[in-house]
Amino acid sequence: RIANDPAPKDHAISVEASAFQPYEIGSFLPSDVAPFPTIVFSNAGSWQSVAQSYAGVIGQSAAPASFTGEQLAAVEKIYEEMRRQVKDNGLDLAIGPVAPRAPADILKSGLADSKDEAAYLVAKLAQSGIAAKMALISTGSRVDLLPSEPGFEAFNRALVYVPAAPGSTPLWFDPAAEYTSVFRLPVPDQKRWALIIDPATTALVHTPGSGTKDNVQSAHTEVHLGDGSPTQVRLTLESSGFFQDSLRGLIAQLQEGDEETRRRLLQPVFQAINGQQVVASKYPDARKLLEKTSLEITGEGYSSSFVSDDGGYIELPGPAQLNYHQLTPLFAAPRDDGDTPSPAARKFDYYIPPPFMTSDEYHIFPPPGYSIKETPAATPIHLGPATVTTTVKLDEDGSLWHTYSLISPKDQLTSKDVEMLRSDIRKVSAMPGVHIEFENIASAKMRSGDFVAGLKLLRADAANAPNLVNPQLRLAAAYVVIGARPAGTKLCEDLLKRYNKPNSVSSSTASENQNLAAVYSRLGWSYEHDEFGRFLVSGMNAEEAE
Repeated sequence: RIANDPAPKDHAISVEASAFQPYEIGSFLPSDVAPFPTIVFSNAGSWQSVAQSYAGVIGQSAAPASFTGEQLAAVEKIYEEMRRQVKDNGLDLAIGPVAPRAPADILKSGLADSKDEAAYLVAKLAQSGIAAKMALISTGSRVDLLPSEPGFEAFNRALVYVPAAPGSTPLWFDPAAEYTSVFRLPVPDQKRWALIIDPATTALVHTPGSGTKDNVQSAHTEVHLGDGSPTQVRLTLESSGFFQDSLRGLIAQLQEGDEETRRRLLQPVFQAINGQQVVASKYPDARKLLEKTSLEITGEGYSSSFVSDDGGYIELPGPAQLNYHQLTPLFAAPRDDGDTPSPAARKFDYYIPPPFMTSDEYHIFPPPGYSIKETPAATPIHLGPATVTTTVKLDEDGSLWHTYSLISPKDQLTSKDVEMLRSDIRKVSAMPGVHIEFENIASAKMRSGDFVAGLKLLRADAANAPNLVNPQLRLAAAYVVIGARPAGTKLCEDLLKRYNKPNSVSSSTASENQNLAAVYSRLGWSYEHDEFGRFLVSGMNAEEAE
């Protein structure tokens, strides 16, 4: 029951409420749903009066023309120039004074909140002939404001709104979002009620959202398996939308950090795709917001792989090891104690913005002279409302492409969607990794008895890789097998001369010492055979042999 308090008249309201039903505080709530019973009140007559009043406070300058797409670079340049001179202080709109500070004061202090930054940018854009206005929103994890209750206190962030000329799309951007370009809003600012500060404003408008194709991340992992040399791995991350914001944040830390900081930040990223040791990285300037955002990491070693003279394998992550991003928290099964209610008992949709799509692509190159034995199957994967597509392709050069494409098309899921998601992820979790085997082509021919073709290939492999020890040792072993042990032992002895330096052992590299050990091992194996390639065993008598 709501009633006016008679004293003082029209200035006090009493609210009586009772018999509250138990209310489960949920997570992933839509922005217009309060997590608990809430009372909202205001003292403004209309949104137009709020806009008119604040327009008088900030005194926005008029500009001669509206925005066209051709001016995007100019707007971005003005924003980047401000960001080089001013750091956002992270304060909500209501914490500081209502009026923005003067531009000179902002530049002098080097710190500003969103309304200071928005007012500064609106003035700078006007000087460049671009009309812009401040807009106010309630952002972040807060419940969005109620359109029926006008009032300045509902807002905590100021944006910049650039009206568009006919045929162009207006710009909305958050001056406090350091790594988000001016042509879009960060996810917490999307689909929120906004008040454009203009005397002509009469109602709230919704800030633009984003779609699946606006939020894309691709991870391309290229693996060149080594044959007695370290496997070479290159990871390339490219992103747009909300993925871009987090990637730019990481790149900024790499730019500002020392070598140890870069190693600490990059190593977990590299290990997530089974890489072992980061060697180098490449990335653009994190604050050039209109440039393509990518991160390239090169390194050595792939933990789930093995190469021998006969063949080997590589293990790629299965569907269970994929990064499902904001879908992941929804995978948790309901708890028996009731702290996590089942989807069936939930009153509201699950809000998980934004829609997105990702691509996890592996390009596998077997060592020279090896071939993929069998192409893995493209396993169909179902994941509730999301889709995961697997594609496999074998190139003419013998390399293999294996790609997972994940599309999450909605930012609000029903209880039924989540039930399906949880049921499907349990099945996905039981799926194994992708096991890919390869074999040495020449060794396979030797094992099948085709010594002529096998020996020809082994000689070609050794000639094509004179600095790699393994192809030479495989050729030496083949000589022994076909009854030409002297040729095999001579090849090993020639290799010993190369790696067994007269200097001290300490002057040799680790790889040279490993090569030396491999040559000694193969030479010893050669002398375990007679000159006809037969393995020596106790009781053999060369004089009595036919």
